Amino acid sequence: MMKKLVLILALCLLCALSLTACKNDEQTVEDTPTTGNQNQGDNNENDDNQNGDNQNDDNKDEVVYSEGLEFTSNGDGTCYVSGIGTCAETDINIPPVSPDGDKVTGIGKDVFYYRNSLTGITIPDTVTSICDYAFFTCSGLERVKIGNGVTSIGEAAFERCGRITSLIIGNSVTSIGNRAFKSCLYLVSVELPDGLKSIGYSAFSACISLQNIEFPDGLISIGDDAFGACDITSLTIPNSVQKIGAAAFDGCERLS
Repeated sequence: MMKKLVLILALCLLCALSLTACKNDEQTVEDTPTTGNQNQGDNNENDDNQNGDNQNDDNKDEVVYSEGLEFTSNGDGTCYVSGIGTCAETDINIPPVSPDGDKVTGIGKDVFYYRNSLTGITIPDTVTSICDYAFFTCSGLERVKIGNGVTSIGEAAFERCGRITSLIIGNSVTSIGNRAFKSCLYLVSVELPDGLKSIGYSAFSACISLQNIEFPDGLISIGDDAFGACDITSLTIPNSVQKIGAAAFDGCERLS
């Protein structure tokens, strides 16, 4: 009888130990992290972040053109800016194509005449000509970027734009018109294009702060009073120049 009792107790103890082991195994399985799924989630999150970064980069590169300007068609698939229209922006970025789909190739005469609220202008590479008095007396104009397609700058186009301090003229410009930049009082430096052939009379006259000017090889003529009363201290005239007009550097008191 005693042997049977001992045997029964031993069997009960063995069953209890087996149940405890099974419970521990189940807990271990439940606590084990699903590494593959977690890594996949991390990868998806990284992909989302990367896509977001790429989208932000695309937005940074996006060019925003000004709206509301008036355009007049030339009848051949091209047009020119002919008026300010409803555009109220002070820093204008002219589009290369009009709302009607015409290629913008010019800035018309008097378009921004006396537009004192204008502070900046960007002219696209599609534009080939800036007409007379286009920006005459835009007294608040500080920043000018002339596209590489412009070949000519008209008479008094930027005359009396007093706040311009530096100027880079597009590579295709061959002629700067009479009085084109006259009385730009704060203009300190001008980078002239390599293909420039002629500078009109009084083109930079009364630019009393203008100190740095370098003439390109290939320049042929410098007009009368072209740099009168400028603050230039030294000059190098290239061998290509055939004509220097009367009083071209008159009043340049620091020219030594």
